[in-house]
Amino acid sequence: MRVLSSSSSSSSSLGERIGAQARALCGAAGFSTRAREVDEVLQEMCASWSSRGEEQRPRWSSLTDDCSPIESSVVLAPRPVEVRFCVEAQADPASPASYWEAAQRLNQRLEARFGAHLERLRQLEDLFSPQHRALPMVMWHAVMFGAEGPPSFKIYLWAGARGINQASASCARMLERLGCTRAWERIQALLRPRDVIAFVGLDLQAGEEARVKVYVNHPAPLSAEEYERAASLSPDSIPGDAATFLRILRGDEASAGEPPKTTFHASRQVMTSYRIVPGKAGDIDSVALQFPHALGSPEGALAPERTRSLLREHGLPTEDYERCLSVFSPLANSYISFQRARGRPVITPYFTSRLFAERFGLLTRDWDTLRSWHFPPRATQEDVHG
Repeated sequence: MRVLSSSSSSSSSLGERIGAQARALCGAAGFSTRAREVDEVLQEMCASWSSRGEEQRPRWSSLTDDCSPIESSVVLAPRPVEVRFCVEAQADPASPASYWEAAQRLNQRLEARFGAHLERLRQLEDLFSPQHRALPMVMWHAVMFGAEGPPSFKIYLWAGARGINQASASCARMLERLGCTRAWERIQALLRPRDVIAFVGLDLQAGEEARVKVYVNHPAPLSAEEYERAASLSPDSIPGDAATFLRILRGDEASAGEPPKTTFHASRQVMTSYRIVPGKAGDIDSVALQFPHALGSPEGALAPERTRSLLREHGLPTEDYERCLSVFSPLANSYISFQRARGRPVITPYFTSRLFAERFGLLTRDWDTLRSWHFPPRATQEDVHG
């Protein structure tokens, strides 16, 4: 099968590296028959950066801690039922405005080649188009592959595109336009003063099954009781699930000889996400609990064992997770999420490709890459002096 792209340099291109990982992940998850299709879709989604070399300084990306512009995940329920890839479309000079334009171009290609449905995005995009440069991201694209059927697409939009203090208002207007005010009222009632609506997700498909998701960052640690309260908004919630999730992932069961409990770094917080299906009742359909692994700290090394503990707690096998993790690195776990679907536990580990680990990104205090995103070369003089 073809690689995502080729490079004239002696070092591998990002596309070659990602192509090999994607094929290996499909095999590890039992989706080998879909590897060619995955390759075709990722060639399109990664086209804005796949020809770049691994030794080049990356463009800014907050999708991962080291500026890798792609993240992978596998849905375990209990066996792998879905492989996902989340990608950021990029452009030069890197800036919120140029990335937004690159993302819109990708939208058009996904619509033309793969039938992505853009009507809902067009209905809402005025709320999320970037209005200033102090943004961590603007739009990410995700593709999901099941065992059969066509791939499905999704986008993530930064809720604070008009300013972080406008994130809640933009989210409220979005759900109002979709006829889901009841869902917003229930989410808003849970928000603490420091909680932030981070981004929203939209399924790029037609029909009443198309979903909307609201993602909430919790900079201040959540207590088990607060986590339980958030999880209880799901009609499938079971009391104790959220507290167990937090206890295992936070390392509350660590013995005296183990490292201390997890601490967080500035770019990643515990999250909750709320799934809403406007075409149906328009209320909250499910709640996912999401926990970050600090990739550059000792806690990152503990992520595999804590993930195994969570799987075992819910009677799920660990072998599929082990095979998927082996495609990347023991330090590749970025997030893990838990929810219930039709009463059954669904656990999703997320993996970063670590294309630039230990060299770039927030964990290395790479302020130059971040500064170039906020102050792109062509805009520097005007932005600073104008």
